[in-house]
Amino acid sequence: MQLTRELTWNADSASSSILHLTISETTKDLAKDKLLRNDGLGESIENLGKGWFNTHQYSVEPIFHSRVLKHPCRVYDENRAKLFYVPFYGGMDVLRWHFKNVTEHLKDVLAIEVLKWLGSKQSWRKNSGKDHVFVLGKISWDFRRNNKFASLVSVCIPVIFDPYTAYYQYAWHLPEDHRTYSVYINKDDLKAKKVNVIKKLMLVTIREREDMRSYIVHELLPGLVYGDPNANFESMSSEHLLNGGAV
Repeated sequence: MQLTRELTWNADSASSSILHLTISETTKDLAKDKLLRNDGLGESIENLGKGWFNTHQYSVEPIFHSRVLKHPCRVYDENRAKLFYVPFYGGMDVLRWHFKNVTEHLKDVLAIEVLKWLGSKQSWRKNSGKDHVFVLGKISWDFRRNNKFASLVSVCIPVIFDPYTAYYQYAWHLPEDHRTYSVYINKDDLKAKKVNVIKKLMLVTIREREDMRSYIVHELLPGLVYGDPNANFESMSSEHLLNGGAV
């Protein structure tokens, strides 16, 4: 396996956050599956209308890659770069061997080759790789399997019984004021039979439900679903642009 080509970027304006790209042709070959078409979003689901795709659970890596290629802070000159993105599709590499009886050496060979190649680069040696970023899409780290996020993506108002399962655990991803998108019922009160779930939910007015659903659609969803790398998200922050339109 050879890591053969380096691609750098052009910047249109100065920025304190300058990105530089190093790309491996080998890892790029991992993304030929039909589920990873359309810049990693997968094949379109025509019966759901425009903008819906059959997105693979490991495809955050090529989706991020496609988005970061279009980032306005990219540069061609690696000497100007403050941050280096390494598009190594580690999650997809795991997927190749996960259900096969192969040697540990074969499982690790691509990752080892990537590290060897990086070690040969002056840009890596300059700061011992501290300014290089890997993006991994391991399924065990993917909160899309979390039922709270499944609820939000379906524009359903989640009912939370333990703040640690959502509010505290995902403080970076969800707004501090949880009343804008969810209903909280204390689990201890529920166990002590101090609260009736049905009656509690019936106290939520129609207007409150409409406001929460509107907040979910217009404020939360843009950060919970993958954005089309070719779309122009002018209203989004740099963080949203970097993470591919998804948290």
